[in-house]
Amino acid sequence: MGEAIGGITAGVGKAKGLIDEVSAASSQQAQGIGQVTTAIAKIAANASHHGESASNDCMGFNRP
Repeated sequence: MGEAIGGITAGVGKAKGLIDEVSAASSQQAQGIGQVTTAIAKIAANASHHGESASNDCMGFNRP
């Protein structure tokens, strides 16, 4: 019976290790997604600003 308990304990330890790895990977993935979201928002804001300036230039709004 002692061997069975030892085997179960070892299996639980391996499972815990795998769960910890998945948890760490999920946290890293969430951080990466946050960084990509921020970058896309900045690109969109920059593109919107530049598009507005280009439209205004074509209409003569930005001319002295």
